[in-house]
Amino acid sequence: MIRAFSFTVLIGGLALALACARRAADLTILLECADRGEVTRCLAELEKGFDAKRHNELSHKVQVSPLHLAAGGGSIEILKAFLDRGLLVDFALADGSTPLHFAVIGRQSGSVKLLLAHGANPDAVSGSGSGGGIRPLDFAAQAGNSDMVDILLKAGADPNSGGRMTALSSAAIVGHTTVVKQLIKAGARVDMTTARLTRDRGHKQTARILFAELCRPLQVLPIPEVDEPIRQANDSIRQVRRSLGCP
Repeated sequence: MIRAFSFTVLIGGLALALACARRAADLTILLECADRGEVTRCLAELEKGFDAKRHNELSHKVQVSPLHLAAGGGSIEILKAFLDRGLLVDFALADGSTPLHFAVIGRQSGSVKLLLAHGANPDAVSGSGSGGGIRPLDFAAQAGNSDMVDILLKAGADPNSGGRMTALSSAAIVGHTTVVKQLIKAGARVDMTTARLTRDRGHKQTARILFAELCRPLQVLPIPEVDEPIRQANDSIRQVRRSLGCP
């Protein structure tokens, strides 16, 4: 009786091990074909009985997802197949990177549009620390990819999101004038630190745009004389503007 029980336990353990191995093998195959853009192979593997929930759970454990590889490589057909079968569009790696981050870094506008159409968060944060993390728009701005910036802004990306480094500062300090203009038009706020750093790095044309924005006429409402703190604050702003040569 004991030997029969032990044999049953052994068989059960072996079956469990084989099932785990099968899950790992499935993911490995999907990762390989997504990375290589092997559409036929990937679709054939999916047809074997793909379980989105199982693969989402396994991807969380191993911190890698075929969605990231397909998005970054621009394999639209593979990416669509994964999304249609329920893989998480905003699945994040340990550092917070989502498939959208990979698509933007890989300059894959088709992947970006498809992910956004499936509800990807355009303001997803990758990384952490005092800088406040990096968003897809930050990557696009830093690369000077104006088409990608336009796609993300139209999808609702916040031009003022981020910590110390915003999309505007990312573009400005490396001299991407076109992107800087795009972001300002979309409502990005210009700060003194970014303007000065851009000027100090020798990007004169971009710096002129930033300082011109800082010198835009102020909308000042009449302030009661009794409201001294507000009056002093406006005086300080005017002094800074005069130091910039603003009229």
